[in-house]
This record gives sequence, C-alpha cells and structure tokens, in this order.
Amino acid sequence: MKFYKLTLCALALMGAVACNDGDDINGHNSDQGALVFDLNSNQDVEVVTRASISSVTGYTAPTKDAFTFIVTDDDGYEAWSGKIADLTDGKLPLKAGTYSVEAVYNEGNMGSPVFEGEVKNVTINGGKDTSVVVPVSLSNSIVKFEFDEMFAGYYSWSDFTLSSVGGSKTITYGANQTQGVFVNSAALTVKGTLTSQAQDENYTSKSVDFEKTFSISAGKCYTLKFKASNIGNAGTITIEFGDVEEEINMDIEINPEE
Repeated sequence: MKFYKLTLCALALMGAVACNDGDDINGHNSDQGALVFDLNSNQDVEVVTRASISSVTGYTAPTKDAFTFIVTDDDGYEAWSGKIADLTDGKLPLKAGTYSVEAVYNEGNMGSPVFEGEVKNVTINGGKDTSVVVPVSLSNSIVKFEFDEMFAGYYSWSDFTLSSVGGSKTITYGANQTQGVFVNSAALTVKGTLTSQAQDENYTSKSVDFEKTFSISAGKCYTLKFKASNIGNAGTITIEFGDVEEEINMDIEINPEE
C-alpha cells in the first residue's frame, strides 16, 4: 500500500543576464535571486488499503495556496514565512546564499490531515530564479473501523472516542460511520461500549466497556476490526488492530439453540 504524497514544485524561469547597474531583466541585482512556488499533486497511495486518502476519508487534498512555506537561512534564522498569496507575482526575493525550504499544511489537530516536507541546502544565485522541489506527505495517520457480519448481527455499540497521548482533543467515530478519520501519529486510545443483542442466563443483554491503546505510525491507515464468534455457546468478540489481537468473552450465547 502507498501513502498519499504531494510534491510541491518551485518552478524557476532562468533570467537573462542584465547589462545595466548589475540588474537582470527580472529586476534582480547581482546578490539577489528569487524562488517561485507551485504545486504538483501526485495521487499515489501507500498503506491506505490500496485506495486513495480521499476514498478512505472523503477528504480532498489541499492546493498549493493552502500551504505555509518557511524559508530558513544557513544560520538557522527564518528568512520568510507565508503563503503564495503573500508574494508579488508569486516570487520570493532572497539574498544569494543557502537556504532550507519547508512546506506545511495544518498543525496536527485530531480529526484533520497534516502534510509537510522539507528540502535543505537550496542555493540561491544572484541574478537568477531558482527551482526547488519540496516533497510533502501525510504526517499523521488514518484510522477506520470494520465490523464483520456476525458482530453486526449480534451486537450494538455506542460511538467510539479516539484520543492521542498528550493530546487535548478527542474525536468521535460514529456507530454508523464508514470513512476513516485523521489522528495524531502517537499512542492512540480507543474507547467504546459493546452491547449484546442476545441475552445471558438472566435474560438480560450484556454490555462491556472497551478501552485499548495502540501504537501508530505516520502516513499509515489502520483498520480496527471487530469480529464475533460462538465457540462452545460462548459469545466471543475478537478485536484486531494490525498485529495486535484481543478477545473479550461476553459469557452469552449469540446463537442459542431453540
């Protein structure tokens, strides 16, 4: 599988050499060049169940105008930060030298996507426009839920809540939701309540609170799978998350004999 990648291209038009006062026809002097930014969207996918991010989440990729660009000089000082719309003619004048160029979309909130990338050692030459390509990719993760036919037939469940370790925001995954959600790439805690439609020996439904913390990585889509079985007339729920598997014994018959 492939995770969604975008490529930010800074397209440069090489200026002709000027003949007056050290300026070229683009208005650069001998110790100043410029960057010109653009966006080229590459819709390759990785680790997203052989589908694009949009098909898994319903989210449409950001355009170049939505990104914030941060340009840092060779001494580590920020030379410029802003968006394409802030530039005159889409060009960023810079003093000749070496820079790093970073592109960022969003700030990592739960429930929203984050794209970012960086290119270092970009050389700006006096009197010229310079081309740089900044590859950016999804830097948080996607989680979706999947329920097998037996589970859906014999159990109901409340909305699940998802939170990340150290994060202040919690998001809800609705009981009828089918698309994935964006989450921070850290330890993820999932909480919910599972209720049996079948009854126990006292003719009452049984509810179990589910809470589990999983480790997740950036740029990946994870599926939390709920499966039901009836082994020896004991209803069991199996929960799978990648290589992690956990069983919950409901102590009920989900398919009792008549």
